[in-house]
Amino acid sequence: MKNKGFKTTVLLITIAFSTVTSDARDTTANCPAPINVNPDPHGEPWIAGGLCLEETTDHKPSLENLTFSTGKLSKTTSLPSRVDNSVFPQFRPIFTQIAGTCTHAASVSYIYTYEINSARGLSSDILANQYPYEYSYNLLGLTTGLGCIARLINDVGVPNAEIYGGFGLDNPYRWVSGYDVYKNAMSNRLKDDVFIRIETPEDLERMKRWLHDRDRGDPQGGLLFIGAQISDVELVTLAPGTPREGKHAIVQFGGSAGHALTIVGYDDSVRYDYNDDGVYENPTDDIGTWEIGAVKVANSWGTRWADSGFAYVTYRALVTQGARGASGLVSGLVIDHNEPYHEPRITYKISLTHENSNQVYATAGFARNTEATAPSFVKPFNFGQRLGFSAPLTDYDGGPFEYGVEVSHFEEGTRDREVAFFLDINTTGGSGTLHSFSVIDYTGTDSVEYKYPETDIELVGGTDNRFKLIRPYERFEVTSPKGGEEITQNNPLTIAWDTDVRDSVKVELIRADSVVALISNTHSDEESFEWVIPHHIPSDSNYSVRITTSEHHPQKSSSSQIFTIGPPSGIHPFTRSPAETPQVTVRSNSIGISGYDGTVEILTLKGVSVLRSESVNNSVTIDTSRLSGAVYLLKLQNHGMRLLRLIR
Repeated sequence: MKNKGFKTTVLLITIAFSTVTSDARDTTANCPAPINVNPDPHGEPWIAGGLCLEETTDHKPSLENLTFSTGKLSKTTSLPSRVDNSVFPQFRPIFTQIAGTCTHAASVSYIYTYEINSARGLSSDILANQYPYEYSYNLLGLTTGLGCIARLINDVGVPNAEIYGGFGLDNPYRWVSGYDVYKNAMSNRLKDDVFIRIETPEDLERMKRWLHDRDRGDPQGGLLFIGAQISDVELVTLAPGTPREGKHAIVQFGGSAGHALTIVGYDDSVRYDYNDDGVYENPTDDIGTWEIGAVKVANSWGTRWADSGFAYVTYRALVTQGARGASGLVSGLVIDHNEPYHEPRITYKISLTHENSNQVYATAGFARNTEATAPSFVKPFNFGQRLGFSAPLTDYDGGPFEYGVEVSHFEEGTRDREVAFFLDINTTGGSGTLHSFSVIDYTGTDSVEYKYPETDIELVGGTDNRFKLIRPYERFEVTSPKGGEEITQNNPLTIAWDTDVRDSVKVELIRADSVVALISNTHSDEESFEWVIPHHIPSDSNYSVRITTSEHHPQKSSSSQIFTIGPPSGIHPFTRSPAETPQVTVRSNSIGISGYDGTVEILTLKGVSVLRSESVNNSVTIDTSRLSGAVYLLKLQNHGMRLLRLIR
């Protein structure tokens, strides 16, 4: 008889653990509290129970009905017998989750991290390319599955772990504060989430196609989310003589403690002898009778679980539902590979404090009529209700909580006009303060922040606190240089702008995002002037002009494209072939030229000749000790001119 495998049952060990309550959109009120299922009381905690297996699919498209930007899913002709997406650099290292965060660990830190980095062509081995599960856990608490988190990422995004402050932080209730964090999150979105209900071999093939190439010919496949009861799971060691002997496999899930796992691939050669008859077979089309084939999963219980954090789950265990089974549903995240980066156009920046986060609700809105006393178009958002727990609305250290909200869909209604933006903060009780509020407009060449004129305003409890900010419409555009120009040193550059703003302006020369020179402090009424480019400005093709108004009218505009600054007119490097190019050697108080027959002339930058000599035997040495300057023009007959810097 063949050895069916070595069975290990993970026993349930209950440890008291404080949990959070979920938000109004959540349905986990009846979920059991998270527990530690590690049989070793001295080992690292293996927390389960952070998932309720009541995932609904009403909002999700089935994989077979999903339409991508490239059209309907195109079937590949054949599938390999084995796929393992954890070998790709887009799959982040295994980690140990904190608290009952398994749903977020799988959805955000494994699946989303992998999918967004696959779309962007990035590796997941650094914090800047990893995404923290603590972020979504703080906003949602315990959830029913990947779908809730997908809606969150669609709505507000998720910041990378670097700007968030780290990954796997000891406190899962960390209150992240800072506009830059939320601005970063806005750029990281997804297109949709999909599901596959595994009941038939055809369903299993659809799942495999997603894992192989997302069923659209991608160079690598996607990951999938699966929820299961895991309290007393049967985790076996695969038998000697079988293709994956010695590896661990889940052959039956547990009876309680819902837990989320990440499917990273599949292997049709994995086998387990369920009926102990010495034969491995898939006797019928009922996957619940199969003994061959498994998916490979990644867990969030560290590298000491199973095979360095990985294990197989047999197809039979995958489809077994009920008291000792899985959800029967696998879910994935869809990233638009044509637009993997999202850029917000208009945002709110808000800083406030309040005694109780769950007593604060807010609405963003605007009105085209700046005399309006209420917004015509609104977007609700809140700080407390969506958060998984009630706490003072402050940052982690007790200071003001700074938040960012994207309202890019306001752009169409507010473009090219004066408009009133509204912030309504409704407090059902308690005391609080709005420290600051501003609208940031990213629709132009440069971002512009419009600040509400008052700060540190007391919020009145039990009422709606309304704040109105007028964004003026004042044209402000750099019209010269627009980009593509080639201007030489010692020659005038025309700088011009078109604006309705009547204010002082600062004009700067920018090179690769750094200020090279303050060109002028002038007034917007001037609207144009000429600036002679000094000879000390380095030659480069990466210049632009930036004009900024005063803080009273916070406007900023730059050249729409870069332009080039070159050496003075008529000065060109010696461009003949190396064999024909004269060799110039600059020494202290002299220069030497070899490989040249003819007249040598040194001129000032204004073209005044100061030294002249003739070559002898194809070479010449010129005494420069009497020259007081450092930069001149060197002119060689039939070779043009070039800049000459003397050694002093």
